[in-house]
Amino acid sequence: MKISRRELMTLADSEGFELELQNGVLNLVFEEPSETKFVVSPNAPVRQIWVSAMGRSYKLGWVPESGVFALNGEALVPLLDRLARVFVGRIELVTPETTQTVEDALARNDWPALDPYRRFLGPILQRVDPRLLASAGQAERPLGRDCVVISH
Repeated sequence: MKISRRELMTLADSEGFELELQNGVLNLVFEEPSETKFVVSPNAPVRQIWVSAMGRSYKLGWVPESGVFALNGEALVPLLDRLARVFVGRIELVTPETTQTVEDALARNDWPALDPYRRFLGPILQRVDPRLLASAGQAERPLGRDCVVISH
């Protein structure tokens, strides 16, 4: 199973899980939001990688043109990234309306209005006007996982 270790380590760091490799089987071990494992195992006779995650099985076949294992055009690492984000509750579907609501709340320094978005503020803030972030009222006000607004 040839997977970019750097890609998986980056994914593990960003989504908060551990990687375990035992006898050629890769386990993605989650403690939050509940203890679970995703299992990634090679099936060499049929040139596939099988992924078991969240009660489903994914069989990725070898795609010689792109040199990756993929399922319906989705390669292994992007598939694991998507599944990990779904599992930890970080489906990052940020609509223009959501971005506007967050921008309006920041402009008013309305911190309670941001509470419903707290878990998703990381990806939302990437779409917000940087000037609003710079002028957001309270110094070092925590906005979400790994997100802090520091006023100047």
